[in-house]
Amino acid sequence: MVWVVGIGIFLFLLLAFPKQIGAVILLIIVAIGALYLYLYQGQQARARKNAMILATAGADQACGSEYPLQIKFTNTTSETLLKVNFDLYGYRPGYSDAVVSGYLRSSDRIMKPGDVYSACWRYPEEYGKRTDYTGLNWVVRVRSTDFAR
Repeated sequence: MVWVVGIGIFLFLLLAFPKQIGAVILLIIVAIGALYLYLYQGQQARARKNAMILATAGADQACGSEYPLQIKFTNTTSETLLKVNFDLYGYRPGYSDAVVSGYLRSSDRIMKPGDVYSACWRYPEEYGKRTDYTGLNWVVRVRSTDFAR
């Protein structure tokens, strides 16, 4: 019975003050939308934090001279990984600026939860620039991932 009185009061206010009530309704809709987006983005951030792909790189003698850089991926998520895009950076020991930086690479190796995949890669080629890759510390930064849904 209370809701009938509430609807009556709402209709009276809507007819008596249409512009003001319309603005209040619009404000309420915007506030609910903003709250939903905030909570949804927080949920997505928590999912990204929990769904990590660990990647490491380093020069490995077992890989040979043609593909001397070993990159290792670990799927720590609870989902199957279909593809990972990553950037590769090479640093001189004791320095913070990358000698080799931002080379987008990708691996389409399908990895189930908990899988570890290691592969040998070539050093990034910089056109017109000769770089001494020996002794560099390599860092892999995952740019994006595609999971099976």
